[in-house]
Amino acid sequence: MVGVGDIGFATNNNVQQGRTAGGWVKAMVVVNTSITPFSIVRCFNSSLVGAAATTLPCGLNLQEIHTGSFTLGFNFDVADRFYLATLSSFQVNHIVIVPYSHDTLSVTTFDANDNYTAADYNLVVF
Repeated sequence: MVGVGDIGFATNNNVQQGRTAGGWVKAMVVVNTSITPFSIVRCFNSSLVGAAATTLPCGLNLQEIHTGSFTLGFNFDVADRFYLATLSSFQVNHIVIVPYSHDTLSVTTFDANDNYTAADYNLVVF
């Protein structure tokens, strides 16, 4: 049994951490860019409060640049954050994430021959 002194934090609601604080997840997103219509499938955005933090599209904005290349807007600074992404397809070789602007990331996926290719992915911003 876990005692009260053993828990760092516990809640049945959304959590939020100050923008300048590090460590907690700022946003999480599952993105479909392999089948139209391209979409945000699941999400969490700690810059929002209440149901908006987990209600699609969680204040996020997905825009296609060209096949395999998208911008993902968060509506808060992400250029100085840590990112972690995983691909949901075995046919895709790698994913590249770079800041596009202060609040938007560019996410591009490539096949084994370094050609742009569509792929679904999971992305976490810390």
